[in-house]
Amino acid sequence: MTLESICEKLIIYGTPESVADQLLAFQEEVGTFGTLLYAGKDWRDREAGRRSMILMAEQVMPRVNAASARSRDAAG
Repeated sequence: MTLESICEKLIIYGTPESVADQLLAFQEEVGTFGTLLYAGKDWRDREAGRRSMILMAEQVMPRVNAASARSRDAAG
């Protein structure tokens, strides 16, 4: 077990599209989850941190929620 392998397996990061895809893949692996904890944020660069949270709220979560709704509709 290396730091690189732990980070690769446990940290979700990237473009909004990539993060949404990773979250959906994780959800497929473990099942649906009701809460997503946005943690481990380093606020040294306040604007970068703020931008990250905005992208999560405005681009990532709408994609995840839409894909989850489509999956529920298809299963229902």
